[in-house]
Amino acid sequence: MKKPARKAIDEKRLRKMFMFLNSRFFENRIPGSLRVEFMKNCGHEDEEKKGTFQTIDAFFDKTRDAIFIEEKLKFFPDYATICLLHEMVHVDLRFQGYEGWPIDKGHGTCFHGEIVRLIKAGAYDGLL
Repeated sequence: MKKPARKAIDEKRLRKMFMFLNSRFFENRIPGSLRVEFMKNCGHEDEEKKGTFQTIDAFFDKTRDAIFIEEKLKFFPDYATICLLHEMVHVDLRFQGYEGWPIDKGHGTCFHGEIVRLIKAGAYDGLL
């Protein structure tokens, strides 16, 4: 039996997901003006190895006030949502004044505490 083709999500649905998650789990602390987009070949220059490009699933670009998610994840909406939640934690903490140590790239104790809070609040239910 042939598997049904995966249905891709578009940026409109990604934006709706962002708005829902922001309302439900972040008390609308993240500005609604934040850009949330898919990006082909998502990534950025590696800060440690200048001149090299690091491909990643998603990232928060502070300079553009935007969350970018790898375009290929359009076909994996649950994983795209997990990546979106991860980046939303970075944004939320930034607006609370937390940057973290450069060595852990913002994934310090406060970041992990927020992930635990989201797990307890049910943000990952049905995704993991």
